[in-house]
Order: sequence, then C-alpha cells, then structure tokens
Amino acid sequence: MDHLAKLASALAGALIWLALHASHEAALAKRLEEDYGYKSAVAASFLGFHKQMSEVGSGAASNAPLAKLCEDTLTTIASPPGRIYDKHKLTVSPSSEVVDIARAAAAHVPGATKP
Repeated sequence: MDHLAKLASALAGALIWLALHASHEAALAKRLEEDYGYKSAVAASFLGFHKQMSEVGSGAASNAPLAKLCEDTLTTIASPPGRIYDKHKLTVSPSSEVVDIARAAAAHVPGATKP
C-alpha cells in the first residue's frame, strides 16, 4: 500500500506541475498574440497613412508632429514581439524548477553559500 501511495503522490505532483506549466505557457502565448495583433493594427494604420506621409517626405522638419508619427510607427513595427519571452525564463522540466526553488530558498538562509 505504501508503494501505491508514493506512486499516486508522484503522479499527482507531475500533473500539478504540468497544469501550472501549461497555464504559464498559455499566458505567455496570449500576450504574444496580443502583441502581434497590436503590430498588425499599427501596420494597417501605417499603410492607411502612407500616402499622406509620402507627401510630407523629406520636407518635414525633424521636430514636426508628422515626422515624429512616422518615426514612432516604424519603431513600433520594428520591435520584436518575442521580447515578451525575454522577460520569462524557459522551464524545460520539473527538476529545473525544483533546483531553482532550492537555490532561491538557500539564498534566504543566513550563512548559506551561493552555488
């Protein structure tokens, strides 16, 4: 019976980790989807204003509002949507999460050596 309880708790732990990991990845994917949607809307707006901006062209002063709009739009379109993932570490396995949690816990223990 003891063996069965250990197996059940290991399976429950794995399922809990899988659920937490899946929800974390789904949240990141949703934010990435929203970022691409924003870029798509900005790009559509840019295309809509392309004619007006091309008329301004090089004749716009560097501090003119329309020149600033052109610059900001192009900067927004050029920024990589993947920057969302740069803020979040990729978790490959439950063991890597356990190691990270252990390191964080050891960092809060007075007198513990850092790895």
